[in-house]
Amino acid sequence: MKKSILTIFVISIFALSSCNKSVDPIIDPPALPQSSGVIVVSEGLFSQNNSSISYYSIKDNKVTQNVYAAANSNAKLGDTANDMKILGNKGYIAVDQSFKIEIIDVNSFKSLGMIDLSTYGEPREISIVDSTMGFVTVWNSNGDGVVKFNPSKMTVTSLITVGTKPEGIVNNGKYLFVANSGWGADSTVSIIDATQSSVVKTLTVGINPNSVIENNGEIYVISTGSYSGSYTGGIFKIDPSTLTVTKSMDLPGNPGDAAVVDNSILVINSSGIVRLNSNNLSITDSTFIKSSEVNPIFSTIYSIAYDQSKQKLYLGNPKDFQQNGEVVVYDLRGSELSRFDCGINPGTIVIKD
Repeated sequence: MKKSILTIFVISIFALSSCNKSVDPIIDPPALPQSSGVIVVSEGLFSQNNSSISYYSIKDNKVTQNVYAAANSNAKLGDTANDMKILGNKGYIAVDQSFKIEIIDVNSFKSLGMIDLSTYGEPREISIVDSTMGFVTVWNSNGDGVVKFNPSKMTVTSLITVGTKPEGIVNNGKYLFVANSGWGADSTVSIIDATQSSVVKTLTVGINPNSVIENNGEIYVISTGSYSGSYTGGIFKIDPSTLTVTKSMDLPGNPGDAAVVDNSILVINSSGIVRLNSNNLSITDSTFIKSSEVNPIFSTIYSIAYDQSKQKLYLGNPKDFQQNGEVVVYDLRGSELSRFDCGINPGTIVIKD
């Protein structure tokens, strides 16, 4: 599972308490995406092989559930889908406990094949440079790393050793920036030369770095910190030309996933959404959106995405981590616009242009 240690713990408790329960999936006819829409990849329940994909048509204001199953003769997507990236008309989905990258056509949701990662480990997050070069962070008891793959040929090229329990990864065309979380025990960022497939530098940031984002050419790493309170979370700004940390600041509430909105960075923490000025790393609104408004049950926001063309925010609401979740839509003033249903534990939201 890709989320924070605290969230994993909560999910585990409820998953164990509901092992004998079955959640009946909603199977709709395959969707026919319009020019733009929202793809929601839901993790499902750990070890229950019930990850799913929902598609929300912006034009029709309609959500279609379980589009992968419907488009593939009711086939399973897999166990614990962590991340998704789009390149052209293809979607690349990291399915953690199924040890694969599932590849789909984002217009029909039909499977185009998969990249078998059973030799390399559990895929966490994906970064794609171009049609010949993609990367995915992996966890493996024999050694964690970053797998380089060819997106077009659907083949693995190499394994690059980085720090422990790597999570977030982003590229700027030349370098890859990898957050080594250590599952709360590491505090480094590995910088990889994409072409040479080798680590050129390792930077120290805060404890438990998880998310990496790019904005206006700058790289930002968000460290979740410790849940005991021993170490505060924070955000670290990296200059990709000098490969150095140029600015940093503490962030309370175990910050995690984030989205870029113009010159702002919206970060999920335990209280909700914190709004930052990305230029000087200052907090402009400590409670831009309250987590209790999104999720009245557990006050937890699970994922975030921003549609720049429509200027709308999409926030994943896992509810109680057992039942089907929903996505809550906000405008840039922080006002709720609407909600639509999705699968269990919506961990990844992708805007399809």
